[in-house]
Amino acid sequence: MNAAEQLARKLSEYERRLRGVERGSQLSRSSIEAGTLAINDESGSPVLSVGLQPDGGYAVVGTNGGQVVATDLDLPDGSITETLISDDAISTPKLRANAVTTDKVAAGAIEALQIAANAITAGKIAANAVTAGTIAANAVTAGTIAANAVTASAIAADAITGKTITGGLFQTAASGNRISIGNSVINGTAPAIRWNSSVAGSWGVVTDAAIYGQSDDSTYGRYIGLKSGHADPPNTAGTYLYLTEEHALRAVVQHYTTPLAGRYLHTLDIDIAGLKFQYSNPGTGATSSFAVGSAGITSNGVAARMLVASDVVNSTGGLDPLTTTQTDIPGCTASITTTRANAKVAIRGSFDMNMKATNGAIALGVCMIDGVAQARTATYAGATNGARATVTGVWRATIAAPGTYTIKLRASATDNTSTRCLFASMDYDVFE
Repeated sequence: MNAAEQLARKLSEYERRLRGVERGSQLSRSSIEAGTLAINDESGSPVLSVGLQPDGGYAVVGTNGGQVVATDLDLPDGSITETLISDDAISTPKLRANAVTTDKVAAGAIEALQIAANAITAGKIAANAVTAGTIAANAVTAGTIAANAVTASAIAADAITGKTITGGLFQTAASGNRISIGNSVINGTAPAIRWNSSVAGSWGVVTDAAIYGQSDDSTYGRYIGLKSGHADPPNTAGTYLYLTEEHALRAVVQHYTTPLAGRYLHTLDIDIAGLKFQYSNPGTGATSSFAVGSAGITSNGVAARMLVASDVVNSTGGLDPLTTTQTDIPGCTASITTTRANAKVAIRGSFDMNMKATNGAIALGVCMIDGVAQARTATYAGATNGARATVTGVWRATIAAPGTYTIKLRASATDNTSTRCLFASMDYDVFE
């Protein structure tokens, strides 16, 4: 074999070996020193970059739609930290269902600022997931509770019992009934507080009551009303107690719904005029009353008076001698005060008179009310020198206007030397 043939054989062997190298996998025995290996798709476009990245780090990075897929089995604990995850790299579609559980979220890792508005809805909260222990103190305020979110069925039994509500108005509405307990069919503007034990007819005079209560047994009701307006007799059979601008207290026992003979109305009024009880038969018009007021105590027109003041005063000295001029007896003066018109006053005066001569002189006892001498006098005419006796006078008067008045006893004689008053006493009673 000549030299040319040997060269041709050698080249043929090199070609065969080169083809074998090209067909075999050699990367498993290769390394990249501070470089980057690009992985291209079938069109020659790079989809993965393995090795050194532009930021100086080493990573597997997808480009042009290329993705890097890893499972939790491929990742050692702590291998992926927040600084290694690009912003917005993890979105909801990239999370496997139920992949994030409570035990995988570090305590305090999720804060309010990290939760998008409306991201957490009722459907995403497991039943019984939120308990009292998981709600921070003061986390739930009035502003964070949706309107109508808390209903009666959501409030535990006895949750409010025994508790004190402070700092505001407890009401069911801004107008009308503020507090309503039980059933009610009361007409007109409802009172601020109302309670009813059962459905009953209306009481028309409570339209502006502050407090109204009703207990109805279907035949005979019980009512309490506190109001400021006019109070006419009720139009429904029952017992009523209420306050008005006209009556400090009015109690009504109503035995009728319509004014028929044999059915009765009883009222008891306590007001500025006094106390009055009245019985009437609306069917026949018959009326009987008993009252204590400005006209005294009256019963069907028969008047009497109530004693409001009474006292006794005694003289502190005598008058010796008596003269023809009326003179106040020392100590027998008193002041009285009346509060109603046409008050009555009764005064009794006792005078201890003594004769100093036998000459027919007469001693006189007089009663004065605010400087006005009252009719009639107490008179003593002794027959001899040294004669002595106690004479009495009684006076009654009407004081027209309320006020303060002075009452007193005086004495005089028919001459200036023959008589004297040794002692006097005055007792009085005031009736209104």
